[in-house]
Amino acid sequence: MNRILQELRWRGLLSSAREMGIGSYAIIAVLLGLLVLAIIIAVVGWSSAAGTPVPLAGYVAMAIGVLVSIAVGSGLMALVF
Repeated sequence: MNRILQELRWRGLLSSAREMGIGSYAIIAVLLGLLVLAIIIAVVGWSSAAGTPVPLAGYVAMAIGVLVSIAVGSGLMALVF
């Protein structure tokens, strides 16, 4: 644990965390709240759709969506680097 704390000090993360104001903590709290809300909505949606048959067109649409998302993400990462 000491080594981890030394690494954090080396990078200046501990001093940055100490310098954060109340606004920064409020933003972090709101974002964590939104994450929890998204997880709850996903679980409720997943549970309510249990046993629902999905036609072939649904699987095709999902596959196309995944491929397009990967292509867009890869393209954007290529532009960044």
